[in-house]
Amino acid sequence: MNIDPYKKELLYRKAQEKKILSAFEKKISGLFLDRHLKKLRLNLPETDRIISFIRSLHVAQCIEKTYTSLSDCFGFVSAEIEEREFYVLVDEDWKYCGAVLVRSGGTLNCSFNFDDNTSDELRFIVADFSTQITVDYVQDSGECLYECSIKRYMRPNI
Repeated sequence: MNIDPYKKELLYRKAQEKKILSAFEKKISGLFLDRHLKKLRLNLPETDRIISFIRSLHVAQCIEKTYTSLSDCFGFVSAEIEEREFYVLVDEDWKYCGAVLVRSGGTLNCSFNFDDNTSDELRFIVADFSTQITVDYVQDSGECLYECSIKRYMRPNI
């Protein structure tokens, strides 16, 4: 009996989810101020389709900035996702727990602690796939740095 390699991989990833789900949920809830914010966790195949699609797009513009203040960093990110639906991918956790779709109005928590949450990367993908924002948390000689990258995509001609 041959098992489809992708289905086998999904089974493995789903088994890993059980080990990290509570930490993942803590990260997601701590990332936003509004505890009643409408969020939908996507399953792994849906998440894989999002990743595959965003990888297929052509980058039209890339802006990179580094911040020493999380408040400034999240202000920069919020300007791009404000009042829009977007997907959130946290660290490598998304590979096992899926992406999270956030309805418009999600306010980022400037008190989010990357160290306490054992987190170092956040990705926000606007639901229309026009923009992807990555925040990489780096600790360099005791200083916290937040490296932001905003990629704007050209839509393929269909």
